[in-house]
Amino acid sequence: MAHKWPSCRIPKDLLMAEVLECFELQPDNSVFLELIPIFPKILGFKFQYYQHMEVSCPVPFGFYKLTALLLILILLILILILILILILILILILILILLMMILSCGIILIYLSTGLYTCHSFLMDMNIM
Repeated sequence: MAHKWPSCRIPKDLLMAEVLECFELQPDNSVFLELIPIFPKILGFKFQYYQHMEVSCPVPFGFYKLTALLLILILLILILILILILILILILILILILLMMILSCGIILIYLSTGLYTCHSFLMDMNIM
């Protein structure tokens, strides 16, 4: 018979505050990188906590450091996404240029293969010579 663990309900804001505090104490731990998408909510809860009138202690310096670190990480992610988009745009432009070159070579070959033009007369018509 499988053991059944008792269920317990931890308030969401308390759980988020505990996760954030663990990250404050161990910012180099890679486990927290997976939680980055929920950190803005956690930061919001904690900043709201320090704004309450009954809370007399100041915001800890580590909390400001953590907030700055998370903002830098988000900025770096956005910069990487922008670089990837620019690379994709450059690839598309290169593909279009290549297609235009192939198409123009095909048109030249069609003109030359019909026998209506000699190579010299074709170049004269195109104002190349």
